[in-house]
Amino acid sequence: MVNQSFLISNINAVKDNFSINAKVVRLWRQYYYGGDTLASMDMILMDQEGSRISATMGNKTVSQFESLLKEGGSVNLSNFYVVKNNGPYKVANHPFKINFHKKTQVKAIQSVFPCKHGFSFVPFTEFVEDNVKEEQVVDVIGLIAAVGDVIHGERKGKNNRRMVVELTDIDNINALKDNFSINAKVVRLWRQYYYGGDTLASMDMILMDQEGSRISATMGNKTVSQFESLLKEGGSVNLSNFYVVKNNGPYKVANHPFKINFHKKTQVKAIQSVFPCKHGFSFVPFTEFVEDNVKEEQVVDVIGLIAAVGDVIHGERKGKNNRRMVVELTDIEGLKLKCTLWDAWIDDFNTRMESSSDHIKVCVFQFGCVRKSVESISVSNTFYSSRFFINEEIPEIADFKSRLLARVGDDTSSLQVSNLTSESAEALQEKSFFYGTKYVNLDQLMDVIEPCACVALATITSIEYEEGWVYTACCECNCKAVPNDDESSSKKAGKRKIRNTYRCETCGPDIVDVIPKFRVQVRVSDDSACASFLMFDRDVFNIVKRSAYALKEEEATKPNAGDYPDALNDLLGKTMLFRVDVSRYNLINNYAVYTVGRMTSSELHIKSFIKLYADEMDEVKDVNEDGYETDGDKEEPIIETNQNQKPDTSTPSKDVESSIAENMVKVEPVEFNATPPQGKRVIADVDKDKGAPSVTSRNKKKAVFSRRDK
Repeated sequence: MVNQSFLISNINAVKDNFSINAKVVRLWRQYYYGGDTLASMDMILMDQEGSRISATMGNKTVSQFESLLKEGGSVNLSNFYVVKNNGPYKVANHPFKINFHKKTQVKAIQSVFPCKHGFSFVPFTEFVEDNVKEEQVVDVIGLIAAVGDVIHGERKGKNNRRMVVELTDIDNINALKDNFSINAKVVRLWRQYYYGGDTLASMDMILMDQEGSRISATMGNKTVSQFESLLKEGGSVNLSNFYVVKNNGPYKVANHPFKINFHKKTQVKAIQSVFPCKHGFSFVPFTEFVEDNVKEEQVVDVIGLIAAVGDVIHGERKGKNNRRMVVELTDIEGLKLKCTLWDAWIDDFNTRMESSSDHIKVCVFQFGCVRKSVESISVSNTFYSSRFFINEEIPEIADFKSRLLARVGDDTSSLQVSNLTSESAEALQEKSFFYGTKYVNLDQLMDVIEPCACVALATITSIEYEEGWVYTACCECNCKAVPNDDESSSKKAGKRKIRNTYRCETCGPDIVDVIPKFRVQVRVSDDSACASFLMFDRDVFNIVKRSAYALKEEEATKPNAGDYPDALNDLLGKTMLFRVDVSRYNLINNYAVYTVGRMTSSELHIKSFIKLYADEMDEVKDVNEDGYETDGDKEEPIIETNQNQKPDTSTPSKDVESSIAENMVKVEPVEFNATPPQGKRVIADVDKDKGAPSVTSRNKKKAVFSRRDK
């Protein structure tokens, strides 16, 4: 008597009153050797857990059951024999197999098995690591990388043939050969146009295989018409005969080290989908970001509750206006992740937010790019491939929302979207500005003994125009681009020189897209010393509000142009907070020209610096008030004072704060028309400036500056 329905994994030979629901994933007939006489009908059955077992019936019972059993059909089986799976040719890994007899019951049932073919793929790594057994029955999927010759042989007096086919998976695609064939789903498809126009440049896509591995693919505008009717977002295709090249572009849309390039002889065939995931999501948990287990520019998918949305901030990059907005997501556990959206993605995000009336908004951010800064990790949209799903009817969002509601209970007020106010945004910028820096005045800047970032409050007093004010930059990486000589350019272009080419150390020897960028060396001072700072395009543009290209064009039209554009005089007299980099080159070569990483005139930043600097000086004095360091046979206090003045043992914070506060007042430029210092500035030159002690005395001084993460 049948008591219940069992899973295949529970079948054994102890009893034979099992009842199972199973799918017939494979069905075939066997014939006696050398003839057409039927021997048996055999099959492989699979249950909803994916467990498989083989089953067989003798030729005398085939006619009884053949109309009830169809490959791909689902059945309920009961009252069958269970025997050991000891035959020499196993078709399933189960230790037992099913034998039909005349009283076996077979009933067709409605399918409850999502997988049509019953695949159970074994990763290639299992074979590499020898984790499979002899005669184990496996399913594999891969690219047909190579096909061997047909080899003729003989076994048991009968001739036979064999042929070796080499498979690889998407992760193993490389540029060593281009005879791959892959089955893949087109999870993202878009067109790219040449900048500033409607001329098609390429059609690009992201492909995903059954294991979830993704690779990018592209085709030039001349081949788009050949393939566009065969490629649809969400469709499945077989690709073969394509080029494989390194994925070295500046804007990656997949993490694979290689990418696919179509050409005229590439073969594309539509196939039936074997990919259970419609959108091809591959979510990265928020813990991976918190624990810094993601890489810079890694392409990721994330899902989370939209906790807060910031204001749209307007800016400029490469001479073009832009917009950015920060969105804060949280996961089920409350971990937070910031996502930065740019330009058109802001409009898309806002449109999707408005279309959802539910106050609980769950977002899937697919194909985002990891961005790392000194204090945080965030995700930003890519140029073309990123997309959002907000409260859409997809299983992943429904599952996330149900788990979230189960965690918070009936009170969902905490799940509403809040605002990241301007104050919060400015506070975040302040934290980023000061993170991992030392707080110094210009005199102390000369005494830093290891590479680091320092923040100092100083006033720009003059421009060192003999160092130039502009450089030719590569449009891709902003590095310096040097013109190639006419002879080499002419040889590469043919008999007629078409366009000047440039050499960039990062992007290669023959680039054509360059643009003028600011590179301005200025003299700055505070009440302790003077120094030379090197400012680049973004910081200069933020003050003069003109691009280097525009100023250079204007200068070319002036008959009596000066050493530098008059617009740069807007820099003079500005009192700013400078975050400068003290590099190994500065230290080894005693080179006292420091590159400005960031600068600001924010009142909030300056007040914070005054407090932080005062606190740091308090700490130095508290630690070293009674302490001395030995330098040869001499002892000097760690904190120096004026040579003719005894150290002040009172609390210095007020004095330090008032001293810096006085320097906040905009000072008048000192002799702007005077001839500025010539050549590169080194420590020996700086010694001659106001307030700078000699090299000898500075080398003796060993002031301690604590490096703290505020």
